[in-house]
Amino acid sequence: MEFLNPAALYAFFLLPLLLIPYLIKRRPRRLVFSSLLLLRDLSTSASGRPWGKLYLPPIFFLQLLLLVLLILALAEPVLSVRPLKVAVILDNSASMQALEGEKSRFELAREQARDLLGGFSPKAQVDLYLTVPRVERVGREALAPGEASALIGTLRPYDLGEPPDSYGEELTGLAKEMSYERIFLLTDHPVRGQDGVIRALSMGRSKENLAITSFQITRPSFASTQLEARVEVTSFSSKEERVKLLLKGGGKILSARTETVAPRKSVASSFEG
Repeated sequence: MEFLNPAALYAFFLLPLLLIPYLIKRRPRRLVFSSLLLLRDLSTSASGRPWGKLYLPPIFFLQLLLLVLLILALAEPVLSVRPLKVAVILDNSASMQALEGEKSRFELAREQARDLLGGFSPKAQVDLYLTVPRVERVGREALAPGEASALIGTLRPYDLGEPPDSYGEELTGLAKEMSYERIFLLTDHPVRGQDGVIRALSMGRSKENLAITSFQITRPSFASTQLEARVEVTSFSSKEERVKLLLKGGGKILSARTETVAPRKSVASSFEG
C-alpha cells in the first residue's frame, strides 16, 4: 500500500489533542450531604490540580476511530504492487542547473531517481529517458535497477531552453506505446495529466532567471571568410532585465553587447566578425 498524499499522515501527531477535554477537571458542584462520614477517607491532596482523573467514555473511542479514518482518507491510500516495467525520465534542461542549497536540481533529481530504483524489484526492467532536446531513451532498453542507477551517474544537464509546459499527452502516449506500468518524471516544471501510471516528482522551486535558448554560428556565404554568431536569450523573470552578452574567442573578448529583455520574452542578437 502507498499514499498519494502522504503529507496528510502528519495529522496523526494531532490525535493526542483529543484527550484534552477528558483531562480537564470539571468545576465542582455544590451538593448537600447529611453526613461527611462517607467522604472522610478521600484525599484532598489533588484538590488544586487542574487535571482530573482520566476517564475515557465509549464516545471517545468512536471519535478517535472517525478521525483516524478521516486522516487515512485524506492521505489517499492505494493498493499497489512493485511495477516490473518502469520508465524514469530526468529533466535535463538548463533550469535544472539551478542550485538548491549546495546541490543543483539535476543532482537532486539523480539522487531521487536512485532512491526510486532502490525500491524496485530486482526483476524490474527500467528504461531511462532525458527530456532535452526531446524525450528520448538513453542507454539500452530494459535495464536492471542496478544498471540504471550506474547509468544515471553519467547523465548531465544541457544548456538548452525550457521543455514544453506539460508532458502529459506525450507521456500518456509513451505509456501506451511501451506498455509501462509506471512512469516517473523528475522535473522542476509543472506537469498536467498525472494518473496512476504517470508520477511527477518536483525538484526545487521556480526562480526568476535568464537562459540562452539558442546559439548558432553561420557563414554568410560559401566563399566568405567571416562568421556570424546569433544568440537568443529568454527571460523567465517577472520584470524587465538587462543582460550583457560577451563573445569570446581565443581567450579574448571579440565583441560585447547589452540587451534589454522584457518579462517572459526573448531577444536575439547577432555578432559579425
